[in-house]
Amino acid sequence: MGVAPDTAVEFDAEKNQALLDSLLEDSPVELAEEVSGLLGRNVTFSDMKASFMTESEILQDGPTKRVVAEMSLGSGENKIGLGYFLSPVKGAIELGGVLIMLPESEIEKSVKEEDFYEDLQDAYGEIANIVSGFYNRVFETEYTPAKTRVIRKNVSEVNTLTDDDVLQKQMYYCYSLSVMLGEKSLGRFQMSFPAVALKLFAEEVETTVSEEGGNDAVEKEITFPLGESLEKHQQKIDAILEECSNRCQQEVSNLISADVVLGDIENLVVNKEDFFSREVKGKQILSFMETKGEDASGESFIIVGMKAAIHMGGVLVMLPPPELESAVKDEEYGEDVADAYGEIANIITGAYTSTFEQLYKKQLHFVRKDIIEVSPLTVETDSDTPFADGNYYLSRMSLQVEGKDLGRLNMLFPLDVLNLQGLVYEEPTKEEEVKESDAAEEKKEWGEGAAREEEVVEDVIEEVFDILLIGDDEASAGMITQCFTARGFSAKTISFKDDVMSFLGDQVRAVYLVMREVNEQAFGMVIKLSTSSSLPIIAAAPAWTRSKVIKAVKYGVQDILMTPATDDEIAENIKKNVQ
Repeated sequence: MGVAPDTAVEFDAEKNQALLDSLLEDSPVELAEEVSGLLGRNVTFSDMKASFMTESEILQDGPTKRVVAEMSLGSGENKIGLGYFLSPVKGAIELGGVLIMLPESEIEKSVKEEDFYEDLQDAYGEIANIVSGFYNRVFETEYTPAKTRVIRKNVSEVNTLTDDDVLQKQMYYCYSLSVMLGEKSLGRFQMSFPAVALKLFAEEVETTVSEEGGNDAVEKEITFPLGESLEKHQQKIDAILEECSNRCQQEVSNLISADVVLGDIENLVVNKEDFFSREVKGKQILSFMETKGEDASGESFIIVGMKAAIHMGGVLVMLPPPELESAVKDEEYGEDVADAYGEIANIITGAYTSTFEQLYKKQLHFVRKDIIEVSPLTVETDSDTPFADGNYYLSRMSLQVEGKDLGRLNMLFPLDVLNLQGLVYEEPTKEEEVKESDAAEEKKEWGEGAAREEEVVEDVIEEVFDILLIGDDEASAGMITQCFTARGFSAKTISFKDDVMSFLGDQVRAVYLVMREVNEQAFGMVIKLSTSSSLPIIAAAPAWTRSKVIKAVKYGVQDILMTPATDDEIAENIKKNVQ
């Protein structure tokens, strides 16, 4: 399969990405040398990670308050885009304070208050100049696919929860680095480049999924193939939750500059009564997370013991050890500590959002809302306070800060949000039992005529064929059917207007949607099939664009076939998806 000539991509994005990664392979060492030379202190950059990210993913992947240095790629008529160098505001204050030789006590005070005042901004701007100078040498002389200058522009402090349009809306290629000042962790700093401008990512162009599995953008979306059992789906959800825990551990550690360990993760189904009677003891701090997904939405929750929240919040605001110990002992959850814990809850929320958006096909998004105190002994199961009764998926893990045991971090999700409602058998209500009884009685009264009608329907379902083709492109459907028949498979073609679900018998091995065009009717059929069946879905149509491919895969399509297709292309598709 190929790309239409008038819309062909004129560069090899994978090759360009490999070149850039190679050119920047030693950047942590070189950046460390240059920044250390400027500050006169040992600064290290390490653990570099590269990934494609949208602007929203970048803003969620780190603390709420950050410093953003704009990096112009070129200037005037030669400007090709805008990149950004992002750092935690506390890390920027530390580096800027060292550069202008502030006393350590004043640096600590500014870090605690997150006071990024003008002198610190100017000083940090000099550090951003060093960074832009390094990248400028690479892009101006060595990166041949898109030679350009890198020029540092504005430096500003932003709050990712309240500030709009912090970054331009586009796809970025990001390099994330862990930064240390001596033995002190400053968190992760990130250099984000516009991927299209650097020819690392194609714009909206006609595209297909190749026989080997497709372009990178689509492969990242195909996280969970269809055909999995509930057990396998649960295993994958558990794996995502473990990755969430790992990311939380790292990002909370970076935020509070302390060693946070989350371990012994366990995932299980609980109801409201079980959770408050068995899982938690003593006063709790509960954070509401608005949860939105493709198929379901609701509220999820972060729940920790009050003493744990006070301890972590106290560490973040740098309470002296005796004062911190006293506050935890007396459960003094004051305003400063509460605000600090709110920042920690933001980080946890962001970690879960970025992980689910990257790893889960149905991409969940979490937004932290209110935080309240809860006493388990006063919670009534039948009330909607603090949340409604029902079944939830609990992800619980042990929590330690600097070796101190702080109990558990509990993450609670509605089952349907994770598509795990099948883990619980719901007893039918009395109303449902009455309906079932009435239906059975009515069926009995229909007599033999009704029975004969039922047999006709069953005959349709029991018609034996291996492949079901659905659509309005008769010519392409005919060619695909011929290819299947030549390989010993039987196929049946129906239209979008037919009762599709009645044809999905146990013998069907795959469903092909064969369409004249990719439209909302097609996407609606994909959703209907993917939510009702575990069969692989292959979409065959002309004029695919990248956005349509991604949308199709997101809704449940396993593979794409560009039509009109040759016999060889159809045969290869059959080999990959059916044989």
